[in-house]
Amino acid sequence: MVALSIVIGYFALVTLIGIYCTRRATSSSDEYYVAGRSIGPIVNALAVVMAIGSAASFMGFLGLGYKLGFLVTLCISASAITGYVWAQVLYSGPLRRYGKFTLVDFLAARYPTKLTRPIAGLLISIFFFCYLIPQYKGGGVVAESLLGLDFTTGVILTAVIVLVYTALGGMWAVTWNAVIQALIALAVLLGLSATAFATLGGWDQAVAAATQNMPLILSINPKVPWLLYVGCYTAIFIFMGTAPHVVMRALTSRSARVARKTMAYVSIFAFLLYFVSYFGIILGGAAYLSLKDPDFIVVELVKKLWHPVGAGLTVAAIMAAIMSTTDAMLLAIAAHIERDIAELIKPCLLYTSPSPRDLS
Repeated sequence: MVALSIVIGYFALVTLIGIYCTRRATSSSDEYYVAGRSIGPIVNALAVVMAIGSAASFMGFLGLGYKLGFLVTLCISASAITGYVWAQVLYSGPLRRYGKFTLVDFLAARYPTKLTRPIAGLLISIFFFCYLIPQYKGGGVVAESLLGLDFTTGVILTAVIVLVYTALGGMWAVTWNAVIQALIALAVLLGLSATAFATLGGWDQAVAAATQNMPLILSINPKVPWLLYVGCYTAIFIFMGTAPHVVMRALTSRSARVARKTMAYVSIFAFLLYFVSYFGIILGGAAYLSLKDPDFIVVELVKKLWHPVGAGLTVAAIMAAIMSTTDAMLLAIAAHIERDIAELIKPCLLYTSPSPRDLS
């Protein structure tokens, strides 16, 4: 009941922020899609971290580290940090100087053919649609397993709330909600990591307890092929640096310099999120838990170490991670549909039958 009350309060907060941002967001396309290109580096960095974060930040990545060893998580954290550095060096400044709304705008200028814009927009929208499915599923799983709600109800509730505040407030609502979501997520994960170390008696005791229960937790797991480490690093590195909804965040920056500075801050937040917090949580999970489903390492560790209020905040943080990725993708899809895919159907909509005079 405590967890459900906290989550309901969180849902109410993000919806109110969407309503509050409506007037400014709907004043122009610039305000709606790129927040008037006026977002500062720290705010944007928090928004980028949460746009990428998704349910994987609390479940999938940590579950992999618990099951296969912390070295897998180390690959994830290293790829995230270096991927953002790559984005900083490669495109954040030039894209902001270009001054458009989406990645497709840039591609259409670089490859000026009639098909570039609609095809690129369609492909990106299909990718996002597929990526949204596990996010909504994650919302349903969390609602069912942690809040006692029906799975379908959880999916619908997550989808409707995100859709409402994103449609109303555009990039302004997405940005300020992402800041709140990032602060909640960082507080929960760093706090849980610190609690795990404190209850185990410090660094040496935590390592000893974890390796006693799971000897390979900090070693190379012989059952894990080396190609998995390489593939994991490469895939996440490329995704972190090129995800279209991250590209849109670069376009919201005040200037090219701010866009580059944003990615530098993102690397710092990614280090805190994917390395500092993950290390303590995985050690704590190895020391305290014996899990059949490693994806629930955060939830089970919170139940063991924290008060029910902390458990409620954790559920809110997981929902925040899911919703922050979902809203960024929905906004990107909306931009691509309006500006790119519409190019395919506009000729059909504008077509009129010839008059008899024209045929004579």
